[in-house]
Amino acid sequence: MTSDNKARTVNRRLFLAGTGALLAGGAAGGYWFFGREASLRTLRGHDGEVRSVAFTPDGKHILSGADDATLRVWNTANGRNIKSFPGEGNEVLSVAISSDGKKALSGSQDMSMRLWDLEMGHLLNHFRGHSGAVNTAVFSPDGKTALSGSDDDSMKLWDLKTGKLIRTFEGHSDGVKAIAFLPDGARALSASEDRTLKLWDIKAGRATENFWGHSGVIRALSLSADGNTALTGAEDQTARLWDIAGATDIRSFDKMQTEIFAVALAKDAKTAFVAGADATITRFDTATGHPVATFKGHRGPVNALAISPDGKILASASADKTVKLWKVAAA
Repeated sequence: MTSDNKARTVNRRLFLAGTGALLAGGAAGGYWFFGREASLRTLRGHDGEVRSVAFTPDGKHILSGADDATLRVWNTANGRNIKSFPGEGNEVLSVAISSDGKKALSGSQDMSMRLWDLEMGHLLNHFRGHSGAVNTAVFSPDGKTALSGSDDDSMKLWDLKTGKLIRTFEGHSDGVKAIAFLPDGARALSASEDRTLKLWDIKAGRATENFWGHSGVIRALSLSADGNTALTGAEDQTARLWDIAGATDIRSFDKMQTEIFAVALAKDAKTAFVAGADATITRFDTATGHPVATFKGHRGPVNALAISPDGKILASASADKTVKLWKVAAA
């Protein structure tokens, strides 16, 4: 090894000089490689903090929502803003895309959820009923219904065809920040400011499990493709991996030294991405709990993360008014 590539010790961490790569200390004196990744491209166009981001099912386009009260559609391949449409004059806090890629949902600061024609940008329906900001809105797997989560501490189930409210779910003692349907469509998870993760029976309208472990507001939630594993991120500076069937905490990714605002779990649950207030995204190996790469480039907190359907691109939405795309090994 040449002198340029010799490892040098700085504050108990080992760097490969001139590369920016990090060798982090592991158990029993071992080390694991900790790389630093560069972004593929930066998507600029929003005039406000970007709150949410989602990929279309084919991965060819990205939808983002921001405090500038707009939703924007981007071409994944070249980063161009294809179209933008207004979020009806209020901050857009969340976005989601239907499984057929034809429709989109947005949750808004104005206490409502909206259904959009994604291709044309037309508003299809407007759902009112919450008494607090709608922080999250998601499609059911069959696309016939949607769940919204709000600062009013509740979730609501809506019929997307008729626009009618089907059911209200109560049980959290503080605002609902994130929701995810399980693949069967009969159950859903919710993450809340009350520091709990709950599993709900959709038909019965009640919580069947409570997941305890976080000591701070849970800001983010992501689910594996099979619905067996969930990842949460919280203001207690930790991310946690959960076994849904057993309602148990599998692993905690702690000592992050920053509040966690965004998480993304790979389809096979082998890789986790975690980000937050310090503008850095960290990739973890979920089997070992070790960090394997960092993604730096944002100039403000990272509010949302999304993995492309093929697992090769990570999208991040930030308070710096941008969305960044990062190339990752299939996740």
